Amino acid sequence: MIDAAGGTVYGYGHSSGAVLALEAALRLGDKVRKVAIVRL
Repeated sequence: MIDAAGGTVYGYGHSSGAVLALEAALRLGDKVRKVAIVRL
């Protein structure tokens, strides 16, 4: 979807979703502008 939209994304993950957000950022590289992770 990022390629189809022709842009970049901001990622957010909470708890175990934070791991997924970080993994996505690693795999997508320059397509991810920022990542916010939260652990409560």
